[in-house]
Amino acid sequence: MAHANVADNLGVKSEIDDFLSHLRVERGLAPGSLRGYAADLQQFRAFCAERGVHQPAQVTRDLLSAYSAHLMASGLAPATVHRKMAPVRTLCRYLVREGYLDADPADGLPRPKAPQRLPKALTVAEVSKFLAFRHPDPNTDLRDRALLELMYGAGLRVGELAALTIDDVDLRERTVRCRGKGGKERVVPFGLPAARAIQAYINGPRRKALRRPEAALFVTRLGRGFTTSGLWRLIVQRAAAAGITKHVSPHTLRHSFATHLLEGGADLRVVQELLGHASITTTEVYTHVSRDHLREVYATSHPRARRS
Repeated sequence: MAHANVADNLGVKSEIDDFLSHLRVERGLAPGSLRGYAADLQQFRAFCAERGVHQPAQVTRDLLSAYSAHLMASGLAPATVHRKMAPVRTLCRYLVREGYLDADPADGLPRPKAPQRLPKALTVAEVSKFLAFRHPDPNTDLRDRALLELMYGAGLRVGELAALTIDDVDLRERTVRCRGKGGKERVVPFGLPAARAIQAYINGPRRKALRRPEAALFVTRLGRGFTTSGLWRLIVQRAAAAGITKHVSPHTLRHSFATHLLEGGADLRVVQELLGHASITTTEVYTHVSRDHLREVYATSHPRARRS
């Protein structure tokens, strides 16, 4: 079997052999996944052998911490370290359940943290350039401008945009009702440019595209609602056509919405509500972007900040 050598090398043949058999038979782990588990346990076994650890009772929290640090020091990404530690954690739970360990040494063990990546946002000028681009087909142009104005104007996720129905938009009040993660609804305001663009689109291109009744607000040329992947392609292609050199995805517009609000003086709690974040911690990442902007403004504007 694929896992027999791993068990032999670990020095606790029956325990490891039983563990991998448990994964294969009782949990129905696929052959590919089982090979991955076996390979990761082989690597852990080698680390243990170098430190004279050959029995389950010798597996301690300090040993697991040292192994995690060893993986990080080898240059692996935090996500890869987390994946490699998963079979070891599962093994520990199994050893506790089978009575080889009194307590799980992996319980509460800190997980490797990936470095925080700040969201990429377009500048106000870049957003204006993006929205000002005109597609050669007038019907396509009106539709695309309407959905981009709404996406940026309300900070919508691409999935939320795809799920919008025509009844979700109130052009008189200039608000949109969207369903976020977990089915949670929120109502978000949008500006006059978006309202005008949506009105023009509904009265023209949308009406022309419909072949049958369709609830979706934004539809393809065949009169069907967009998929999220279809919207993704549309946004990426239009950004390239508009001459935007930065990497642009649907989330770029959402990031830009939040960043520009904070740079304009919006309260963080208000931005949290508009974005539909369950936790303020998720929204706080945008304060770092805003601080970078403030530093740039200070460095170029304050006489004592200028370098000779």
